[in-house]
Amino acid sequence: MRCLDALLPALCPGLSRGPGRVVELGLGSMPWTSLELSEALRRLNPELALLAVDTDPERVRLATAMGLEARTGGFGGLPRSRLIRCMNVLRQYPVDAVERAHSLLIEALEPGGVLLEGTTDKGGHHGVAWVLGAEPGLLFWTDFTRGFAPRMFQGPLPRDLWRSGRLDVLFADWTARWEASQGTPRQRFLASAPGRVLAPGVVLSPAPDPS
Repeated sequence: MRCLDALLPALCPGLSRGPGRVVELGLGSMPWTSLELSEALRRLNPELALLAVDTDPERVRLATAMGLEARTGGFGGLPRSRLIRCMNVLRQYPVDAVERAHSLLIEALEPGGVLLEGTTDKGGHHGVAWVLGAEPGLLFWTDFTRGFAPRMFQGPLPRDLWRSGRLDVLFADWTARWEASQGTPRQRFLASAPGRVLAPGVVLSPAPDPS
C-alpha cells in the first residue's frame, strides 16, 4: 500500500490544503497499512487527521492501542472526509452490495473528495482500485516484483468488475500493445499503459462503462 500512499497528492490534491479528515475503512488483522498511511499523511500535511474504521471491535482495540484514532463501524455514518480508502474489503461482499457501499462512502466525501476502493494481490505487489469522486477512473499499479503483463490485473479487480466482462476491451487492447512492445517490464508498461501514467508502474484509466 506504500505505492498508494505515495500517489495520494496526485489522486487527491486537496489533501495538502488545511485541516481535514481521512478515513481508512478496514484494518486487517494488524493495522500496519493504516499506521503507514498515518505517517504518509503526517508528512504531506500535519493538519490531516486519520480515522481507522472496522467492524471488528478487537481490531479497533488493537489499532487504538498502537496509537491510531479508531472506531467500530461500517460503510454508513462516516464523518465528512477528504479521502476515504477502502482496500481489500468489498471483495468479501456479494456483487449486489457494492453499489450501495460506494454510494454511502461517496456521500461522506467533502466536495472534491476522493474514494479509493479496490483490491491488491496477497502481497500487495499489484492491484486495481476505483478512484471515485469528481473525476472517476480506475487505477492500476504494480511494483514489478512479479514482472508485468496486463493479465496480472485481472485477479485483483474490484469486486464489481471481477468476471464482469466490462474490461474485456481494455485488456484486449492493452495486451495487444504490450505484446507489440519491447524492453524491460517497466518500459513495456510505459509503452502500453491505457491512460494517464502517474508514476512508473501506475496508470489511471478512464472509468469503464457502467453496463
